[in-house]
Amino acid sequence: MCGRPGCGRAGEHRAPVAPGRPGEYQYLCLEHVREFNRSWNFFEGWSQEAIEAWQHADLSWHRPTWSTSPHRLAGAWTGGAYRDVFGVAGGDVEAPEPGPVGDERRALTILGLQPGACRSAIRRRFKEEVKACHPDLNGGRQEANGRLRDVIWAYHHLRGAEGR
Repeated sequence: MCGRPGCGRAGEHRAPVAPGRPGEYQYLCLEHVREFNRSWNFFEGWSQEAIEAWQHADLSWHRPTWSTSPHRLAGAWTGGAYRDVFGVAGGDVEAPEPGPVGDERRALTILGLQPGACRSAIRRRFKEEVKACHPDLNGGRQEANGRLRDVIWAYHHLRGAEGR
């Protein structure tokens, strides 16, 4: 039966009893659950700071999280190698050289360049690729047009990355 006094309808819809009582529910009919939902304010009586703190914690489902900063990871890093505490990698492993990631790596791959390529090398490689993919020279092939778009994107991305 509906949890509202005086209502004789079936209580088919579960609703929380109160914000401060998690896990406790009441069962209401459709009319009363709609009324309840219109008036429900989980954050009623909370300060703005408390609301923002709760929302921030909700990003990680209110579970503890830890920083992944280099200082936090310093215990696993020893002079150019990773300590293999559990022997998973068969011993200590040399640290990889830091290199480009994401869009920069993709742009370098498209143009066939190595990380740290100078401005003139980027421009020279761009010109070579544009000539090879140009619509007048490729006979109207669709894959060449797609390649041309990728080459232009890569050039603009790398040219913009130089200024950073």
